[in-house]
Amino acid sequence: MNSRDFSFGSGMSSTVMSIIEGAADGNSSRQALGRFIEQYGVPLQQYLVRCCKLTEADAEEVLHDFLLEKLLGGDVERNVARKYLKKRKSAPDIRFRAYLLLSLRNYATDRFRSARLATVEWSELDGFDPMDERLREEIDVFNVQWAHNLLHKAIKELRREYQTPEQSMLWTIFELRVLRPTLEGAVPIDYATLCTDFGLESPKQAANRLQTVIRRFRSVLSQLIVDYLPSTTEVTPAIIESEINDLRQALGRSAPKESSASTADDLRAQLRLLELSDAGDQIWDSAEHPSLWQHLIALPLSALMQEIDPFLAKRYILPDQQWSGQSLRDLQDLWNHDNPPTEVLEALKRSARGHVPSVSKGGLTGKSSELPTIINAMLYLACTAKASLTHGIRLSSDEDSAFIPRIRRALQVKWLDGTTRELLTQWLRRIESTYSSLGKE
Repeated sequence: MNSRDFSFGSGMSSTVMSIIEGAADGNSSRQALGRFIEQYGVPLQQYLVRCCKLTEADAEEVLHDFLLEKLLGGDVERNVARKYLKKRKSAPDIRFRAYLLLSLRNYATDRFRSARLATVEWSELDGFDPMDERLREEIDVFNVQWAHNLLHKAIKELRREYQTPEQSMLWTIFELRVLRPTLEGAVPIDYATLCTDFGLESPKQAANRLQTVIRRFRSVLSQLIVDYLPSTTEVTPAIIESEINDLRQALGRSAPKESSASTADDLRAQLRLLELSDAGDQIWDSAEHPSLWQHLIALPLSALMQEIDPFLAKRYILPDQQWSGQSLRDLQDLWNHDNPPTEVLEALKRSARGHVPSVSKGGLTGKSSELPTIINAMLYLACTAKASLTHGIRLSSDEDSAFIPRIRRALQVKWLDGTTRELLTQWLRRIESTYSSLGKE
């Protein structure tokens, strides 16, 4: 399956499963087996070196012979693929990586008895105890190398996809914002430079570009896992996430044990790539919040509303940037307006509210956003405050008292601009005065 066609909504066949079944019957094509060896070869060889204490040359020879005898050989009874398929009938959740790993270990033990390696029976993995350090550490070694291979292939495929003139900007943004900072420790390109260098007009535009590539990277990575995931049933997002989580845990456990600081850093970098998120709180650093907010409040209101509600943008944001005889160019004009359009305030509030954690219902119910939560929270509070102060209407079902601590926290943010700060301060005074006159705390 082409990674461009990847979709969770359709049933997915497994590349590895077809290879395994072909190997079991002796029918695997040279090309299919080549893909299989490309995926598993290096991790298996490194496992032999690190856990079985073989030299690179011995490990290469053992792996070569193992694949010939146990995977490609004509002896049906000794064929590891056939044995695996038989085992899956009684234990469908068995992971082929683990089965292959322990089969290789036993094969290496037979070849190098002088190494005094204890043979591992498959029954030991049937009731695998995660506290069994001997088995877990050996499987971690393999998973760490496998994660490295997967990430390398995913990055290579992503770079190939985004090399067209139309898409090259997305790759450059991903490289400067994510890859080089994660893998090389480079300073990520900051928000202001991102907008200037790539002609981006708003925080949402910049975030959308970055989120597009991050989502595609995760999709490509998931597709690679699907292609090498032995399963005859439909592969669900939960199954893929479970596979990725195995790799995250292996990297997380292995990094602190590394004696080499650079190797440990490499493992942590790979872990960060596996944890890569497209959420606004993840793609923007807290140090960039001031510039994000300043850009947002200075952005033409027509451009901002066009992203949120094109119909309202056309209706209220007029060519002369006036409304009811007053300027309405940006958010600061909106906060200062004597009669701001209620529908505009409601639309802005609704957009921000969809990405702010719920307080009244408990827990986090906001959706992923292009902007950090704190930026959306400021916009939400300001719109609610303006509607209350100017029109005397409520844009929220929350009691006014619930806003007191939120406004106080917002006013503690040093980068908040003076106009918004004054708006929130007036609203806080009115709420406190109302509750004080009613004898409430």
